[in-house]
Amino acid sequence: TIDNLQTGKPYEFRVKAKNAAGWGDYTKLDRPVTLKPDSVAPSSPGMPEVKKVGKDHIELAWTSPTDDGGAKITGYIIEKKLIGSDQWVKALPYMSVDNNATITDLPENSEVEFRVKAVNKAGESEPSSTTGRVKITEYPNGRVPTFVKKITDTNASMNSEAIFTIEYDSNPIPEVKWFRNGSELITGGRCRITTNADESKSILTFTETWESDNNSKISCEIINPLGKDSCEANFHVKTPPKISREPDEQRVSLGDTLKVKIPINGKGPFTFKLKKDDQSLIDDDRVRIQEYDDYIAVTIPDIERNDGGKYSLNIANDSGSCNVPLKVKVIAPPVSPTGPLEISNVSKDHATVSWKPPKDDGGSKITGYIVEKRDTSKGSDAWIPVT
Repeated sequence: TIDNLQTGKPYEFRVKAKNAAGWGDYTKLDRPVTLKPDSVAPSSPGMPEVKKVGKDHIELAWTSPTDDGGAKITGYIIEKKLIGSDQWVKALPYMSVDNNATITDLPENSEVEFRVKAVNKAGESEPSSTTGRVKITEYPNGRVPTFVKKITDTNASMNSEAIFTIEYDSNPIPEVKWFRNGSELITGGRCRITTNADESKSILTFTETWESDNNSKISCEIINPLGKDSCEANFHVKTPPKISREPDEQRVSLGDTLKVKIPINGKGPFTFKLKKDDQSLIDDDRVRIQEYDDYIAVTIPDIERNDGGKYSLNIANDSGSCNVPLKVKVIAPPVSPTGPLEISNVSKDHATVSWKPPKDDGGSKITGYIVEKRDTSKGSDAWIPVT
């Protein structure tokens, strides 16, 4: 054990051995070691909650830090600050060993903020969030604001209306604040806030939802001199379907299965309409369109010649639609040359045979033709190539 080392200072150590032949080489650490204390200051405790207010006192309660810093919490320091002052001072001459305290001898009708620090053997934590301003006065039948109805997760279509509603119980009447992703909202533009104290209700309305609203957080705070409460909900906007790129041309051998994955952005469920060569296709067992989390699969089993062509897949949800072009080429032997065959320049020992190319080249360029002849006096299988 090596003593008299300083915390926070890096050290290197090395060791060598000795025997009758002398000293060996040193063995060293891979890197310096910085000594750390066995504990650090705790994290901040929870925001103090106002339990009761009188004409010259207040009762507070708070939750313990989420991290005690590796050592037992020995107490809490409660601090106060009068509104109009920049100075935080101790509200009690001693630490509270519990998660609650009563602060007395406060000026009546004054407005005060409170915060709490946790203490362990390594030191004090950072201060908690503050209570906000609390008026020190008697509130007959006073009640800390609480939610009777909280906002809930909401899904809305793009460019539609979205509404969030809360109901509360509070005495005196609370101040109501609405937030989106932590930024306070006010009435204006597409945002409308209506608070009815007689009904103990507040409504936040977005008259038009935007794509940027998707996956945002909507929160509400209700505050009176006795304390505050808050709630939060997720806001999802169903964005219209979009594809990042068009599918490549699909080349499929005759009789094989076509399966195309089309990556898709947007919120389902989706509806589908499929056209081929500008003609609508009815749903059948041959063409299957399936929706997955992040892509659409189009499947056609047992590909036939007439499955080749230009397709258009319309993908739609409540917020919009997009069209996906899909070109399919069926690879197969060509069909018969277009007839009838024409015979010309007939003489005693030769004739000219002509024809038109096949109507379907099988998906690739015609590289040649085989011409055969048959003596009609012989059997139907007596075809031989023309040399």
